[in-house]
Amino acid sequence: MKAGKFYSVVIIALMVLELVAPLTLLVFTVAPASVVAQSQFASAEYARYNISNYRLLIIVLDGVRFDFVNPKYMPFIAGYLKPRSLWFWGYTLLKSETRPFRAMLSSGATPWFTGIDTNDRTSIWAGLKTIVDAVHDLGYTTIAIIDNAGYAFFASESDSRWTTGYKASWTDYVVFGSTSDPSQEPPSLVANYTIQMMDTHPDWKLMWVEIHYPDIVGHCWGGWGSANYIQAIMDSDAAVKQIYEELEMRGILNETVIL
Repeated sequence: MKAGKFYSVVIIALMVLELVAPLTLLVFTVAPASVVAQSQFASAEYARYNISNYRLLIIVLDGVRFDFVNPKYMPFIAGYLKPRSLWFWGYTLLKSETRPFRAMLSSGATPWFTGIDTNDRTSIWAGLKTIVDAVHDLGYTTIAIIDNAGYAFFASESDSRWTTGYKASWTDYVVFGSTSDPSQEPPSLVANYTIQMMDTHPDWKLMWVEIHYPDIVGHCWGGWGSANYIQAIMDSDAAVKQIYEELEMRGILNETVIL
């Protein structure tokens, strides 16, 4: 892996447990210019300029305790990326639940405007345009890697509206995994699907990658602090590294914004 200045912005969003102080961890690498997806976009021209010059890769890790975000358990994210970050910590508005923050991340709006304020709600309000909708409307390719059998995204795959906007705004997506069996969705599988989608759609402009493995392991295999959970954190960190290195190997890291 090359050292030095990276001309991209890397953001890793980790949704933490209800049991700890709610926060979202954001990791950014050094960037030569500000490339920020503003809430609801300042204008179509602003969005068109940014997405025409950059790719957007969103990586979400669910159920990561903030006290495990250190080089011991996450050597790539907290060890390698942190010193190269513009911003590392951010705080959420509500208690940590997966679906409300999925909608907030995609729309830039609070739960009071998305209509998704608990995990019981899955369809974002029709009047709200998400970053996925905006990029798709500009004619670009949008991809989703959805694990946990789509739990964070929708109540049913056939729904027209998901937590990230219109289902039709996704050019392509893959859904896999289980809410009750972590063995069906190891982070390495998420990374492999991500790489496969890069091959299938080399023109992708927005790709959303879900890694729910830590949270599912916490629910099913001993709690958020068990040996299984610790391994899940480390495996997730390794998957992020694999994706990052793949971008670098393909020569597109410098043009990629990873959220």
